[in-house]
Amino acid sequence: MREKPDDQFDAEETARRRDEVIRRMANTPPQHRKAKAPTRRRKSGKRAGVGRAHRKPAAAGKAT
Repeated sequence: MREKPDDQFDAEETARRRDEVIRRMANTPPQHRKAKAPTRRRKSGKRAGVGRAHRKPAAAGKAT
């Protein structure tokens, strides 16, 4: 069987650390989430929808 590497804890130390973490979690009150700050929009000089796709088609072949 493979030998345990030296960087791993034995079962007792693992259980002790796990219990410590659980105890700390149980004694810590829940933290409220901070509300996100509203994002600011940049003001643009152009109106929405002024691009080429929204223009009225030119009267092609219009007789005068």
